[in-house]
Amino acid sequence: MSDYRMNILYTDPDYNYNNFHTEFRELYRTLSLRNDKISLQKMIREDNAFRNLDTDTFDLIARYTNQRVIYEEKEKIRTAEVQR
Repeated sequence: MSDYRMNILYTDPDYNYNNFHTEFRELYRTLSLRNDKISLQKMIREDNAFRNLDTDTFDLIARYTNQRVIYEEKEKIRTAEVQR
């Protein structure tokens, strides 16, 4: 039997992610909504915290949530040019 290191991410929509004080907070918040496309996109467009994220974090969020629109609109979101 091989010895593999395994890292598990548990995301819960009801968890208070405010305990994180880095960009991990927004990453985990989006992961908890990855199966709810509408709520996920609404949160990203309306929450000011996402306007301060660097492009690498947006790339992670887009990849982990499988949301191409986030990747394509990251500069618009960061500069608050997305229509609400």
